[in-house]
Amino acid sequence: MTILSLQSCGQNGGLVKADKIKDWKIDEYTIIYSRKLGPAGPHYYEYDIYKRGKYLSYAAYIVENDSCKLLFRERNDYYVTFNLCNNTKTVLSSDKTKLDVSEIDSIIIRPYSAIRLRPTKSYIGPAFDTIITKGFDSTITKRLSDSQIKKFVTRWNSAKVNGYDRLGKGYHYLLTIYSRNSVRRIKSLNAFVTENELWSYETKDDPFFDKVWLDKE
Repeated sequence: MTILSLQSCGQNGGLVKADKIKDWKIDEYTIIYSRKLGPAGPHYYEYDIYKRGKYLSYAAYIVENDSCKLLFRERNDYYVTFNLCNNTKTVLSSDKTKLDVSEIDSIIIRPYSAIRLRPTKSYIGPAFDTIITKGFDSTITKRLSDSQIKKFVTRWNSAKVNGYDRLGKGYHYLLTIYSRNSVRRIKSLNAFVTENELWSYETKDDPFFDKVWLDKE
């Protein structure tokens, strides 16, 4: 079966030829796997997701090491994992737990590791420069001041959802939050923060964590 569809690619739309290979009906969703050919370039394969007959997106991919599972981003805060082998789905929703400044005893910060990735400003070459911190020692930490704790709590609580499993594992800082009944660990990467290394959140794009580490308020 051949389908002709109009899809957007950057700022330019193009007529795409799609040969359907297989489809699935899972509750209110329809998933179509096709071999496609655009105005330029070779064939490629893609999953198109429909919900109650309305086209949503092709932002879906097979989960690594599991050919049955297809992960789909419906919204930044709402993902669906489809099991294509048994026609079931699992909803993944943001699970951030807010911090209560009145319950925090202390917060300490340290660089996450000796390796740090810094975005480059050039359009040519690698997207990141790798910086190695000499003499890195994970036991060297700094304690946040009361004002820094308040700022961090506000930053975490107000952070908007960035998505599920979108951040990678190369973090810049590790913050350990000691409260009355718990110890929580939050990692930062540029303007993004994560606690469980799956759901990530976007904060204000500024050098807040660098300033905290360098004691420059």
